[in-house]
Amino acid sequence: MKTYVITLIFALLFITVGFASGSAEDNMGSASNGSMSMGKDDTMMAPAAADFYSTKGLEPRVVPFITESAAEKLAVKGPTIYFFAASWCPNCQATMKHLRQNVSEIPRDVTIVLVNYDTQTALKQKYGITSQHAFVQINPEGKQIAIWAGSSTVDDILKHIVRGGM
Repeated sequence: MKTYVITLIFALLFITVGFASGSAEDNMGSASNGSMSMGKDDTMMAPAAADFYSTKGLEPRVVPFITESAAEKLAVKGPTIYFFAASWCPNCQATMKHLRQNVSEIPRDVTIVLVNYDTQTALKQKYGITSQHAFVQINPEGKQIAIWAGSSTVDDILKHIVRGGM
């Protein structure tokens, strides 16, 4: 419920800022192309959720969350990290941008599983995740090996990985 209220407040804020900065027609036009406009400045655009959670071009190093079982199978092969991200989160957006630009820096045995923070309630509860932009390394049984928040670069994510933490 708390997440829903916060999301609603952000949505209302984005709509208010967008309409205050330009005509309704300009803002609606921007929204129809897959992004939500916050004004005429392109640097102020939040990605559409479908675009944000797309891992096209990032696989097999960054993959979408499908099931816990699928993620656990990845953990048999090497370090597997859940990245709890929200499309509306500026820090998550920065991390995703860096991942897209530097995916080749992720070692072949490491997999980052992109988890939709807003929809995966049970998974958040399992690991005690209370805010977006959180990371959880799991073992093949799905048990938490490490947990942290705030990484925005590939290097920072990699430095938190526990090797041999099976």
